[in-house]
Amino acid sequence: METSINQNLVVTLPEIVANILSYLPTSDIMKCTKVNRTWEGEARTHILARNSVQLQVRNFKKYFKTMRLRRSYHKNIYIYLHCMTPHEISNYLEKLAPRLSRNWEKVTRLKIDFPMDLPSDSISIPIRILETLKIMKNVKSLEIRPIFRKLWNELNVHKLKEHLAQNSRAFRHVTKFGIWLTDVADYDEDHREPNMQDLLEPLIPHFFPLFPNLKILKLTDTPGFDMFQLPRKLNKLIIRRTDRTSINLMTPCLPLKPVTLTRLEVTMQDACPYIVTQLAPHLEHLCIHAELSVDSSFDDPWIFPVMPKLKVLEFWISPELYSIWGSMCVNLNFKYAIVDKSTGEKLIYAQQFPLLESLTVRMEPEKSSEKVVCALPGRMFDVVYRHFIPRNTAPCKTLKYLDIPFPTEDKFRVSIWWKCSGTKRCHCCEWMYAWEYFDVVARTFPNFDSPLVEEGRKNRLMD
Repeated sequence: METSINQNLVVTLPEIVANILSYLPTSDIMKCTKVNRTWEGEARTHILARNSVQLQVRNFKKYFKTMRLRRSYHKNIYIYLHCMTPHEISNYLEKLAPRLSRNWEKVTRLKIDFPMDLPSDSISIPIRILETLKIMKNVKSLEIRPIFRKLWNELNVHKLKEHLAQNSRAFRHVTKFGIWLTDVADYDEDHREPNMQDLLEPLIPHFFPLFPNLKILKLTDTPGFDMFQLPRKLNKLIIRRTDRTSINLMTPCLPLKPVTLTRLEVTMQDACPYIVTQLAPHLEHLCIHAELSVDSSFDDPWIFPVMPKLKVLEFWISPELYSIWGSMCVNLNFKYAIVDKSTGEKLIYAQQFPLLESLTVRMEPEKSSEKVVCALPGRMFDVVYRHFIPRNTAPCKTLKYLDIPFPTEDKFRVSIWWKCSGTKRCHCCEWMYAWEYFDVVARTFPNFDSPLVEEGRKNRLMD
């Protein structure tokens, strides 16, 4: 009896360990490799799944030799083709293809550079890249990064379109596709505009027929294109801007009836209000990023539309939006469509977001280790307090999950004006007690059960 129990325990132990590790950050998983053989094996599996490896000419042979001995491979790889001549790219891909063909089932996420500033006799390079991608039959997520710093050859573009058409529906296994135009600011100023708009814009939609089962599309710093050509099965669209020097910050017209498109992730910029308004009747998940590299302020207030089906709302703010004093550098100038003028309510959740279940308002993780932002306690509270939990807000009874910053001190400062009035005494900020903040949160979201909120309300301080 005891023997059978021990055998079952041995069988299920790796599963238990795997479940535990799935909730741990990568730094803690690294420590788990020193526990025992079972923990080490499961920890390495999680590390290989989370981290990516960059395959270059100088390291790909050593990588495959090492990983073959360990009998494990990364699930996320990046094939690096920067700063290489057409001849070097061709030789590299020729040597890389056999190794990929022997381990294609291990890779589920793939990023690859897509050189396009090639001579007229080098059109075989993009075609060879597509042939290499066909080897990876288990890839679910694919991202290409177009590279060009010179004028394209129009003949190459035409031939590439023909080859893309010949390979229609070739990548049935891919459900997520992304195009990331890297190093946008490094392009030649004299040639950047006509090169990008005239050649890349009509080329982007030609990639879509390759993926008949595409559900997620991510566009980063790409020029606009006719979005009536979006895949029919698409249910999530991600449009990110990371550089003010991007070619086209305005997004063209979206389909009038985006029936399947229910999830949207977008950078808060000039086109953001239009995109969100167009998709508002169908969206169930909305994620907005406010970044300093893209102007997140508007001359006129953006009226946040009514979203009858929205269940998840995320609002991520870049640390760069805050000055060294902790105040915001730009105005996140948006209002809500439903406002009760008689009572002064700025946000009525029951009418604005009648099905809202999850709300996240957080600061983006800092990309640099350098602390360029002053860590004042109230630098995020003002955004939350002003836009999501104002005092006169009616309760949101549908919300069950809430992820917002909570105070750790008895009182903190929140900004009440965007700019100082110029007087000798600054009135931009005011003190707010922590119990007041917790009390507003509890009254706004009565069905959000959190011991932290209840404990914060009990610590009411007497004036």
